[in-house]
Amino acid sequence: MMLRKALLVLAPMFGGAVAPAVAADPVAIYAERSGSVAPPYAWNWVAQILADGGVSVTYCRGYATEPPGCATAEGAAVTGALDGIAAASASAGLPESPMREAEEVPVGGGSSSGAVWIQGQRFDIPAFPAEADAQRAASLLAAILSAVPPDLLEKAKRAALQP
Repeated sequence: MMLRKALLVLAPMFGGAVAPAVAADPVAIYAERSGSVAPPYAWNWVAQILADGGVSVTYCRGYATEPPGCATAEGAAVTGALDGIAAASASAGLPESPMREAEEVPVGGGSSSGAVWIQGQRFDIPAFPAEADAQRAASLLAAILSAVPPDLLEKAKRAALQP
């Protein structure tokens, strides 16, 4: 477990947050970022939900991409959440109809995004989906977020130091 915590890989797609290297197959990723704000107020976090029911949450303060500005907490997904993610993915029409990003996206604001894996293929959930995809993106992101135990996020937040 210490090795997994020590091995961090950059996840540039998620606003510079780092995601822990993992041995189990991923099921989903959820990411939030504060947007473009002064470093003392900036933050981002990424949760990776694994097929074995594990969850890794990495929280970063400022614009840090590694410790000590980033910290990782690991635990188990909320009971039933993996089934919820699978059901939400099917309801979202994936893999038949991948989500598209909006043609015009806001600059500088906070956002949430994610990804799910279906039959080994990754499907991104854009932070700013096309209008036609907005509801299914929101529903799928909510299902992924529901898998993350709130205490894991709080544990990672407390451990991340302001750079």
